[in-house]
Amino acid sequence: MDSNTGQFAVMSLNFQFDSFASFIAMAGHGPYVWAAYAISVISLILIVLQARIKRRQIAQKVALAKLRASQLAETHQS
Repeated sequence: MDSNTGQFAVMSLNFQFDSFASFIAMAGHGPYVWAAYAISVISLILIVLQARIKRRQIAQKVALAKLRASQLAETHQS
């Protein structure tokens, strides 16, 4: 908002590319740009999957430790 007039400025959108094909090609830089995006997305997906797998493994270890502790406690009470 313009502080002098109290009105909102109107933004015009000017697209850099004439067509979707030129957007994909990015003036010859497309393969590098899209490869960088792909590597980034794949890396993020792998990080999330690795965290989920690790969490599941830790939960299984904790459950197994609890089971062993309860079995050990039962054995000592008998």
